[in-house]
Amino acid sequence: MWELLTPRLQLRGVTPDDVDTLVACRSHPDVSVWLGSPPERAEAVRQFQQMAAASGPAPGAWYRASIVHAGTVVGDVGVGIRDGGGIAEIDGVLHPDHRGHGFAREAAAALVDDLVEHHTIHRIEANLAPRNIAAMRLLEAIGMTFEVVARDARCVDGVWGNELRYAMTSADRLAWRERPRGEPGEVELVEITADDVGDWAELATHYSERWFVDPMPITFMDALFPEEFEGVDAVPWMRGVVADGEPVAFVMTSENHGQQEGHFLWRMLVDRMHQRRGIGRRALVLMLDHLREQGVGRVFTSCGEGVGTPQPFYESLGFRPTGRMLDDEVELVIEL
Repeated sequence: MWELLTPRLQLRGVTPDDVDTLVACRSHPDVSVWLGSPPERAEAVRQFQQMAAASGPAPGAWYRASIVHAGTVVGDVGVGIRDGGGIAEIDGVLHPDHRGHGFAREAAAALVDDLVEHHTIHRIEANLAPRNIAAMRLLEAIGMTFEVVARDARCVDGVWGNELRYAMTSADRLAWRERPRGEPGEVELVEITADDVGDWAELATHYSERWFVDPMPITFMDALFPEEFEGVDAVPWMRGVVADGEPVAFVMTSENHGQQEGHFLWRMLVDRMHQRRGIGRRALVLMLDHLREQGVGRVFTSCGEGVGTPQPFYESLGFRPTGRMLDDEVELVIEL
């Protein structure tokens, strides 16, 4: 039987004893909302038995493995390798009772690495529903990136809808595994010039973060054509963020905030390859120190609500809600 071992998990071929657990997982409302109604048990048994007969992932067929933690089946992962090899599609399900421990990420990463290292897979793909934020964040956590929205490419319980396509190459996976992880030694704010603006334009967050931060092309467009707030045009001030000599992030403020006295933190973006290194915090501290030295007394910002909101991050720096909503965003302020 095919098997992969990670520090906490065992990935192995599905057995008859796993079927009821896996069907129950797909029947959970938090899962079926994305996958649709699960197959009848008899059909599920037939599908799993067919896959279990295989010795592992192979071209021209789908293979599914159970994710086992401490002797308990917590979900499954699947892989389909195209005829001729080279390209594989992955999917998976984790029971909601076992979320929040990183099991899905650990299993998906192990599967991808096995495909690259032992099955000579060059490209890995995944398809998901447009609003499945949890699935987006999982795929992004192992280095995959959004490529395209495929129109009416997904049918769930007879209803057609759009589908997101994520992918990465084996080189992408290697780059993701070797990306810097630790806190950088030096972080500084630098002016953006005509000679290096292209470097800053290439900064990109994860696709799942687009609800909270606009991409760089839109940011530059907003700076070129400032929006109006409370009858006053924004006045952009921007800086690139360099960590140990490498462009890694971007920050932009407005020198006014409508009729309010103070500046406005307009945009904050940390490149996906450099997140979780403490760069955003250090960059904002540098920005706030600079504004304080310039005699600025208050800085406002705003952010959307929901999964992934940066509001807790801003509050950890001292920002506090003002009680106002700016359209559908929470307004916050920090006194300098």
